[in-house]
Amino acid sequence: MNVVKSQALLYIYDELKKGKLLNRNTLAKFFNINYRTVTRYISEINSYFANFNINCEVLYSPTDKGYKLFYNDRKEDYHQDVQSG
Repeated sequence: MNVVKSQALLYIYDELKKGKLLNRNTLAKFFNINYRTVTRYISEINSYFANFNINCEVLYSPTDKGYKLFYNDRKEDYHQDVQSG
């Protein structure tokens, strides 16, 4: 699917808000872009959260092998799982 950058960013954000686990390679194929571009898009979403003081962050889950949206009150649990795993 060929879309402009803003559409891809909104799609990724919307899917994350729904609680979905997103795989970088799957998104790259879906949007017909490089997987590194997906990583940059996720970084841009995180920058948006930081710039506007939104209390969440997109993090990579090595256990689930994908990106998830975490709210800061639950992020500590995630970091403990990653460090122990």
